[in-house]
Amino acid sequence: MTQHIADKGKVWIKGTFKPVYAVRIDQKIFLLGSEMDVEPETRVDNEHLFVDWKDDSKSIRLGRCISLSAPAEIAGTLFNGFDNTKHADILAVNPSGEGTVDKIFKDADFHEKGLAEMNTDKFLRTFMNMQSVNEAT
Repeated sequence: MTQHIADKGKVWIKGTFKPVYAVRIDQKIFLLGSEMDVEPETRVDNEHLFVDWKDDSKSIRLGRCISLSAPAEIAGTLFNGFDNTKHADILAVNPSGEGTVDKIFKDADFHEKGLAEMNTDKFLRTFMNMQSVNEAT
């Protein structure tokens, strides 16, 4: 069964000072990363959620691969967005939990690899081993 992103928004994590971007796949909420101050692009491929976050002003691009089977264990509250999900206290998947793969490109790497201009699909296929594109947000 092909899974897809059903909703997106922000989650307020207990004990933090700002909400975190997140998506819902089936009934599970996946946090995308607290370092992100602009909404990242996301894709679902096979059994993984891929995240592409780029900040041209800081010359940084982060690719993240999170297993869809990762456990939801971080307590939070749906904050805003989430048009298709009822507001609630939730448990969410940790974006830096066990099995998550991150690749970060900064400064010279960011510019030398042409990451400012590269589209999300090419970036995720080239640097994160994404196979196909099932869902774009």
